[in-house]
Amino acid sequence: MDKPEMNIVYEEDPSHPCFHIDISRTYEEDYQIRMLKNNKIPGILPVSGCGRNGGTRYTFYTEGWMPVRKKFKNIDMDREDILSLVRQLIELMDQIEGFMLSPNRILLEPDFIFEKEGVYRFCYFPAAEKTFAMSFHELTEFFVKKLDYRDTDGIFLSYCLHKETLRENYNLKNILEDYLTEEKKRKENEREEQERESNEEKNTEKREHIQYFEDDKNAGIGDGSVFTLDEDDGEETGKAGETYGMPAAAMPVREEYARYGPLKKMMSRIRTGRWGQWDDLIMESEEWE
Repeated sequence: MDKPEMNIVYEEDPSHPCFHIDISRTYEEDYQIRMLKNNKIPGILPVSGCGRNGGTRYTFYTEGWMPVRKKFKNIDMDREDILSLVRQLIELMDQIEGFMLSPNRILLEPDFIFEKEGVYRFCYFPAAEKTFAMSFHELTEFFVKKLDYRDTDGIFLSYCLHKETLRENYNLKNILEDYLTEEKKRKENEREEQERESNEEKNTEKREHIQYFEDDKNAGIGDGSVFTLDEDDGEETGKAGETYGMPAAAMPVREEYARYGPLKKMMSRIRTGRWGQWDDLIMESEEWE
């Protein structure tokens, strides 16, 4: 049988949103149309058929539903969009088998898949000629083109679907189940790797923390000596009477700092060689006598 020529006509009247597919074949109301008329099948847009000008017209009613191609014209698809569409399509395939309808009659072009609030509706076209296997593989090419490439999970899913449907005979349900199993393993591996890196980072910080205090100890800080700091020398400055590496009970009181602070300052300069001549020392001492 020759493939019928298709002509798609969209209604301009917004009060009756629908589109028609006209074919040159003479209309015959077979069991498919009767099934679709007498049963409300979830996942399928309402459809009717009639004879027109010696051919056949199928009318699909689209009120409130938007074609997938239009929905994703200016926005990217992500993993959840693709996964939701595929899952609902698999559910539809399971349902129509009970009505003796063929998945090969489902139109899978983006213009004939409709969406509203995350729910998808498909067009069942009794005169469709292309096999489901070929139609869905072509749909995966649309996924790849419209994918948000920042979505790593979406890349894995679209790649899996596109690759696995290259085979002549495939089972979409099995492909999706295998993908979800592999994804679970991949997520677990990623989680284990993140935990390992986090533990290594914590251990590194702990080692650095220990080394820091070991360095301080080796440098003499915390050896029991009491010292005060003077910010005039550009040295480390602490609050009056603070000590480092000693208990609070051993800290000198503010009065001791007032009495011995200048003397300690001079002695420190002598020990470090910052004083040149003893004459300078006398001059400095005379300033605070």
